Amino acid sequence: MNSRERVIATINHKQPDRVPLDIGGTLATTMHQAVYDELKRKLGIMDKSDEILELALQTAIISEEMLKVLHGDVVGIYSKPPKNWKMVIDIEDNSYVDEWGIRYRMPRNGWYFEMIDHPLKDATVASLNNYDWPDPYDEGRFEGIKEKAKYFYDNTNFAITVGCTFGGGILQDGAWLVGFEKWFYSLADSPDLTEKIMDKILEFHIGYWDAMLSRIGRYVQVVVLGDDLGTQDSLFISPNLYRRIVKPRHKKLVDAIKSKADVKVLLHSDGAIREIIPDIIECGIDILNPIQVSARGMEDTKVLKEEFGDRLVFWGGGCDTQRVLPFGNSNDVREEVIKRMDDLKPGGGFVFAPVHNIQPGVPIENVLTLYETALEFAPYD
Repeated sequence: MNSRERVIATINHKQPDRVPLDIGGTLATTMHQAVYDELKRKLGIMDKSDEILELALQTAIISEEMLKVLHGDVVGIYSKPPKNWKMVIDIEDNSYVDEWGIRYRMPRNGWYFEMIDHPLKDATVASLNNYDWPDPYDEGRFEGIKEKAKYFYDNTNFAITVGCTFGGGILQDGAWLVGFEKWFYSLADSPDLTEKIMDKILEFHIGYWDAMLSRIGRYVQVVVLGDDLGTQDSLFISPNLYRRIVKPRHKKLVDAIKSKADVKVLLHSDGAIREIIPDIIECGIDILNPIQVSARGMEDTKVLKEEFGDRLVFWGGGCDTQRVLPFGNSNDVREEVIKRMDDLKPGGGFVFAPVHNIQPGVPIENVLTLYETALEFAPYD
């Protein structure tokens, strides 16, 4: 099997020749640019590109050469900035404002840009009409997208995913626009406001995917959505509240995507989301990323596979990125990868990736052990 065939079999719950490896196919399966630069030096890869995938997280776009060296099976395509927005870094405090009006700042000697101001922090139902909502159909987002997708489809064997480089999702975008504390209070005491914001967010995402998939839907196998729904120990909101206000909007978004193209839909959500996995499946989500194995209820990947593996593809969860990958040694990483492979591999329906992006400070030997061990144990007998 080639890479695309391997991934297509996997996301259709068929057993391929080996478990596919994702190295940079989504916003949450890549690595910080500093790690990527070190990895290139270690492997003697001469690619000089320092193109950033997601500015706030400083994540790398993985080159074709690196994918071939590490036997990656997936390549990602992402939107570009709209024409009416330009990146301007305020050199006074190393900050910028994104197209949504959210301000980010990188602390001195920091690795990431962090949110420091939110455009709808003082919003009311009446004032929402004064907010300049981004245009999902802005042509700047899609410049060169069709040509890039066609190139990968015609000239490589990679499976192709498509995502976006802005925002999160129905619940998460609201928190980013309003501010986390106020947003979660408002879900209870200002439902008219929060549900109107969520409807505008939903309208944006439906429009974006309409525009994107009308251009490249025929080339793509997986659409990547993001909406973090859990913390380390619990859901952000109660299961009942999720089912009442978020789930119907998730379903509308997934239905809209699947009406545009023959694709599988991946949801990225960190955290302790075990309680609502059946609801996620009912929304039409085909693939769950990442399986945060350090979060409550997500630790036992064997049980998750046994309970949901016939209805849900697991994409990620191949190695804990909070404790094992940064703080373990090579043997710890190897043992962790083997365990997750044993739990999630049987019968297909598993794409290997670590739990989240590989962060600065992770020993490069651990990074190499991660992918070398995954490849060693990927074949099906």
